[in-house]
Amino acid sequence: MIKESRQYKTYTFDSIVAAYSISEKSGAVGLVIYPKSRAHEVKIAETPVDSLVQVTLAGDTASKGFTNGWSMHNSETTQTLTYLDQSVEENQQQISITTQMQDAKGNLVTHLLTWHKGYPVLEMQSRFENRTATAVWLENLSSFSMSQLSPFSVPNQPRTLSLTRFRSKWAMEGRLERHYIEDYQLEPSWKPSGGSVEKIGQVGSMPVRGFFPYLGVADEAHQVYWAFQLAIPTSWQIEAYRKQDDLIITGGLADYNYGHWRKSILPGASFTTPVARVTVGTGSQEAVNQQLATLTQASLVQHPNSDATELPIVFNEFCTSWGTPRQADLEQELAIIKQHQVKYFVIDAGWYADQEGSWENKMGDWTVSEDLFPDGLAALSKKVRQAGLIPGIWFEFEVVGKDSIAFNWVDHLVKKDGLPVTAGTRRFWDMTDPWVQDYLTQHVIQLLKDNDIGYLKIDYNENIGVGCDDESLGEGLRKQILATQAFIQKIRTMVPGIVIENCSSGGHRLEPSMMALTDMSSYSDAHETWSIPIIAATLQQHMLPVQAQIWAVLHQADSIQQIQYVMSATFLGRMCLSGDVIHLSQAQWQSVDDGIAFYQRLKTILKKGQSTFYGRAPQTYGEPDGSQLVIRKTTDEQLLVFHNFKTDWQVFKIEIDWQKWQIDSQYGEMTQVQKTATGLAFTGQKSYCASAIYLVRR
Repeated sequence: MIKESRQYKTYTFDSIVAAYSISEKSGAVGLVIYPKSRAHEVKIAETPVDSLVQVTLAGDTASKGFTNGWSMHNSETTQTLTYLDQSVEENQQQISITTQMQDAKGNLVTHLLTWHKGYPVLEMQSRFENRTATAVWLENLSSFSMSQLSPFSVPNQPRTLSLTRFRSKWAMEGRLERHYIEDYQLEPSWKPSGGSVEKIGQVGSMPVRGFFPYLGVADEAHQVYWAFQLAIPTSWQIEAYRKQDDLIITGGLADYNYGHWRKSILPGASFTTPVARVTVGTGSQEAVNQQLATLTQASLVQHPNSDATELPIVFNEFCTSWGTPRQADLEQELAIIKQHQVKYFVIDAGWYADQEGSWENKMGDWTVSEDLFPDGLAALSKKVRQAGLIPGIWFEFEVVGKDSIAFNWVDHLVKKDGLPVTAGTRRFWDMTDPWVQDYLTQHVIQLLKDNDIGYLKIDYNENIGVGCDDESLGEGLRKQILATQAFIQKIRTMVPGIVIENCSSGGHRLEPSMMALTDMSSYSDAHETWSIPIIAATLQQHMLPVQAQIWAVLHQADSIQQIQYVMSATFLGRMCLSGDVIHLSQAQWQSVDDGIAFYQRLKTILKKGQSTFYGRAPQTYGEPDGSQLVIRKTTDEQLLVFHNFKTDWQVFKIEIDWQKWQIDSQYGEMTQVQKTATGLAFTGQKSYCASAIYLVRR
């Protein structure tokens, strides 16, 4: 194995140390982070430095090792990068480290690391600046690239490092997958001639399709855990790469091979990548994952009406009307809902369709249906306000349905190879077209203002795919979604105080850049399924519970046990009621109201706590088995939410010092909870039932 001496520069950000290594031979710069508390255990590696920025230009020679077409790691440009300078800037809010490098042609490559004070997360970006006399094609530029994993084992020992990732599909978001790196053949061959790559990512405009843009790395022998997350609303990739001893994790925009992204950079011009979030800690992978989401809290502070402190309850009528919201029905629902502690009354899809029209095929024209709303939308909105609630409405403003007039306005639609991109019954507005921006301003923003709407649900139910016509398909896609994000910001400016929900068939846009723009996000389209609490618990590792809106769909035929089951799932995030609210019995509503009263106790702990998860992953989400317990803690509070599934229940015994803690309130099926001298025991009693207990410090 080739050995190479290094120089080190280290910086400490509260609990995290960032260590930059500079090769004395090649001038390459590498980066690794580790917990400050474990700094004394770090070992100095002597393997070649792997660059903290991965960059590929058209025409580059690919790296040796049989990875050409598989990965652009260590392309020719990357291998010529040499250290120029490093600078540090600090103000009251943050510390930034800028590392500059130069390639063999004189181009400037910059790595940007930012620490926002008070948050256990580092943000990273890269920038490429063309300093030659001719344009170049940039085909790959990483947002982050971290080597020397793990710095606690030199050399790395087999069955020590593991990877965690979360699979995602419609209404089944966040299925955890964890394996040792050797299971992916991420180990050196007998001679380091062949590189190995495990790549995850997605191509298209739904960034949480297939996988969440996240990867976790665990050094299980030393109990140190890393978590990497991309704030990218379009195509992305994360690679685990190994050729010699180091495990290297790299991520960013999907490159030219994977996502057909490349961009022409003119002389003197530059390109900066989207942000990556990176953190490290001890304890467990689940605890470290939750550190990533804390940074979103800073974004919510900038939204004056985010309600992230008060956690008001939403009623959304979609699972009541299923896409045909009629004025008369909504008025009946309003008469019921106003009797309960609900703040938002949201009209979902279909308000623009006629009596026979499909809500899925009429988007785009955005004309309020006279069939469904004979008195107009403003009249209903006024009644909602008079009832003491805030009216909300659903839009899927980026798309047009096949039965809309706009479906045929091809000059203003997204195209690939000159033809409109069509997916199912939808086409897509060209959001970069000024005409489209003006059209949506009149038909979306003005409608919100004219009808006194205070809550906007933004849905998105199809995928553009690899991209659209531009200098490259991937670059066209990137520009489209950036234009969408700019329009969302415009809505905030023109409709002050509006609360915005991020939804994309439920959870297909649960990535940091979209969640930072909005006040809350639909956790999933899991409406009619027993897996709701499983998804809700898992997503606490990806987003703040105060942003995760969870459905509680109520039915006239539901038993009290079933109502308690769905209501208890909402204790893991933001409560959203829907369903057959008109025909619920007094006993059923009492169970709902009891759940609401319990939920009102959780405002602080959902905002500030950290969660621990117990129970194995079920074999199926359709008919889950086993049991699940989520415990969320702050210094002065504990929330325990327990769900039984179908069969093979698990028993959880939790130690609690009753001299320090007392039960404040409880909800659900209490026959499965036993208080003992040393704590609480949760035991399976019935299929599909739930219990929740809230503890406070004495």
